[in-house]
Amino acid sequence: DFKSKISIPNSNSLILRGLYNFTKKWPNLGSQIREKIIPQFSLEILSHDEQPEKVIHAFSYLTYFQIPKKELSFNLLYMFSSRLDDHDISIRKQAGKFLLSQQHNFPLIKVRLLTSLLTETNDELRLSIIQQIETDDNSIDLIEPLYPLIHDRQLDLRYQALKL
Repeated sequence: DFKSKISIPNSNSLILRGLYNFTKKWPNLGSQIREKIIPQFSLEILSHDEQPEKVIHAFSYLTYFQIPKKELSFNLLYMFSSRLDDHDISIRKQAGKFLLSQQHNFPLIKVRLLTSLLTETNDELRLSIIQQIETDDNSIDLIEPLYPLIHDRQLDLRYQALKL
């Protein structure tokens, strides 16, 4: 069995990049690789040990692997979104990048991203996240979380909220 032979090292980016390239070359085996990667990285993201580099690494590679919708769930993404409130700015940035990469697959995650901006203390991160949120004709769920941002103290953020 191919999946049982896959071993994912915690910090070997060369092997992870190789696995990513493998998934692109042989997409029919890619889901088996991602089935091994997602649980391992989920544990690293959701554990509350004091190793931010593990969490950053996990979010970074989940973003890099471009996980398809059928291999994730909204509940898991919502649990990951708790890292938007982490004390470490690097973790919040990587969490935001990953969640933004999944906004097409799970449009409701945009609501969570917008509400996180209300308590985010880093103005650069706030602006970066709101600039990357994409809307369409079905984005009515965003009206309520956008309302307080229209009255935000940061002028650029108010402007982006109005544009959405």
